[in-house]
Amino acid sequence: RSTSPATLDATSQAVTLSATDASSISSIGLGLAASGGAALSGPVGYNEIGNTIRARISGSEVGAGSVSLEALSDADILSFVGGVSASGIAAAQLSLSVNSIGNTVDASIVGNDDGIASDINSTGDVLLSATDSSTTDSIAIGLSGGGAIGAGAAISRNVIVNRPGTAIR
Repeated sequence: RSTSPATLDATSQAVTLSATDASSISSIGLGLAASGGAALSGPVGYNEIGNTIRARISGSEVGAGSVSLEALSDADILSFVGGVSASGIAAAQLSLSVNSIGNTVDASIVGNDDGIASDINSTGDVLLSATDSSTTDSIAIGLSGGGAIGAGAAISRNVIVNRPGTAIR
């Protein structure tokens, strides 16, 4: 990282800057409980992805035929939790899956921290693109059986709060 301005002269050429994140999590949580008296099972899966994906020209001078800045988040979470609880008297089962993706996706042309502005001289197009195609896939299964009492639940919560954005400042 430099605090002094940079100069790039590619007057008849295309200048392309791209940043891509393809983070991936695959998780499996299993639980099994069995007893003649009481049985309790509770597998929990928690998965989180949080990154900054940035294609940026900052405080620099660029001369080019065209300029393209592209930032892409393609993060994926695949989660499976499952449990079985069985007992002669009482059984309880809870399967819980929580998945979260929170990325900042940025394509920008900005001034630097010292107040030096960027200067883009292009004879063609200037393209800024920030794209989010993140996904979460989650399965939660819970089975419970007891001679007198059986209780089971499966809960899955998926959250994607990505912030894609482009800017020229």
